[in-house]
Amino acid sequence: MKNHGAATCTNAFIPDTSTRLFHSDADATADPTQAEFKANNVNNVLLEEDCDADDISSDECQLGLEKHDSGSMDCKGFQRSPRFCDNTDRALGTGCFQAPATAGDYIFQWYWEFNAGSPYSTCYDAIVVAAGAGNGAGGTAGTPDEADNAFGGSCTNNAIEQFDTDGTPTPPTPAPTEISDDKFSGDSFVFTDVPEVVSDIKSGDTFNVEFAYTAGSGRTFEIEVKSENYKTQYGFAEMDLTETDDAIRDSLEVYLTAEVPDGSTLKVIGMIVDKNDFEDIDDANAEDFCLAKLEEEVCFSEDNSMLGCLGDDDDDDSSSGSSSNDDMSSVYATAMTEGVAIGLVGAGVIFLGLWYGGKLKPVTDRSSSASSASPNQIGKGWEVAKKKDKQMI
Repeated sequence: MKNHGAATCTNAFIPDTSTRLFHSDADATADPTQAEFKANNVNNVLLEEDCDADDISSDECQLGLEKHDSGSMDCKGFQRSPRFCDNTDRALGTGCFQAPATAGDYIFQWYWEFNAGSPYSTCYDAIVVAAGAGNGAGGTAGTPDEADNAFGGSCTNNAIEQFDTDGTPTPPTPAPTEISDDKFSGDSFVFTDVPEVVSDIKSGDTFNVEFAYTAGSGRTFEIEVKSENYKTQYGFAEMDLTETDDAIRDSLEVYLTAEVPDGSTLKVIGMIVDKNDFEDIDDANAEDFCLAKLEEEVCFSEDNSMLGCLGDDDDDDSSSGSSSNDDMSSVYATAMTEGVAIGLVGAGVIFLGLWYGGKLKPVTDRSSSASSASPNQIGKGWEVAKKKDKQMI
């Protein structure tokens, strides 16, 4: 908020001329001009008549459908920051809006005028999906308990009043994804819905996986949840399949058999198994009788965010990595020790060679002007030089 709130901890006369939100057309191929942005006020989807590009006075064209009344502490427009007085510099400001009706990639522009004619703006990209198709868990229903009275009690969740909702979203069930017939023949399947993020990570918690299949007689569908290195199993589920040549949709509730380390990315492995043979063998591995197999990666994060899994591996990988690092450290230490020893031996050989080099002389055949021995034949024609006896003069 950067101290720009008209509240009990500041004063009622903090300027706030207009706060609007614009967007591009769906799947725009170039950045919009400012005129194109202003032609697409985010509130147009709610209005019978689009907002004028220069309308900075009407409530319906402001972010949150409410315009701040100058000289009042009303928590409207840019002023919507329930906890402003907790930290007037860094308090979070918010605003409710209805997403565009057409799914696609969008560029949004936040456009705020502090003093009239002096706008501040910033842009961000967003993907709009069909109702019920996103991964978001929704916002806080109603007015949070922590909203204080910095604005005289006027800072409440305006989504209930302005957007015709009780704060509890009930999106329609999306239509099933169409499945091409050429995906199936004999014993085969496809995952139709596997969660990207699972927030329930305790032993005994569950999550659902949806799939479609064709199968022969006596087939079982199994799901295993394993670490990325396949060493540790964290979950399991199975169900008998109906014999069919036509694709059947079904779902399976997967149970976690062990607590998953928060922030782990695990493998969700689906298999169609020939149970007729599998049950006849004690301690058999299901994969030995697997007729079809697919894998998906799933993030297990208590805060229900993919960010919790970025850069992190499961516990097996981290522990094996630590062990590997310890092993490598040991190897490096051993190699360095051996290298030093070899170096010392080499230095000793060179020193001795230099020392003896000054002590050796060739023994020549008095009858010949050349030596018959080579320097490589020490002891064969070479001897230690003798000191000359001193002579008295």
